[in-house]
Amino acid sequence: MIKKNNKKNVGSLTEIKFVFLQDIEEFPDTTSYKNIHLEDILLGLDVEWNDIYFVPESAEGKSSPSAGTAGTFYKNEINASYPVEDEAAAAILESIRGLPIIIYSRGLNDIEKIWGTPKNPMYLEYAPTTGPAVMDNDGYEFHFFGDTIFPPLLIIKS
Repeated sequence: MIKKNNKKNVGSLTEIKFVFLQDIEEFPDTTSYKNIHLEDILLGLDVEWNDIYFVPESAEGKSSPSAGTAGTFYKNEINASYPVEDEAAAAILESIRGLPIIIYSRGLNDIEKIWGTPKNPMYLEYAPTTGPAVMDNDGYEFHFFGDTIFPPLLIIKS
């Protein structure tokens, strides 16, 4: 059983899902920032969004603008933790380490976003460690990251 973290993260994520970049058949044109419909992302036959398991209220996403030589880009990050005893969560994370993915998220405020694009996907940074600091967070930490020329895409509800 996952016990609730004591953090008061009002903007935390309540749902995180991913799909491997290779499993996307069609992705909306994102040459300029715009909102999208989730159903505009066409997945391959028998492919579905995969759940990422995490400790409730431990997940947060942020997108920070940075100046580069070619203009402004956004450093997109999602950070969360999963319970130490959850071997299934660890196996899912191991299966996506180093592979390009697109992430779907939903926040406590019910805002849904897509993180990454086929040209600029997200990646996982994950190194399970032990110690008192890890236990303070009720589990191991993991980190998704990726740079894009715009913030995460907002999903329009149909």
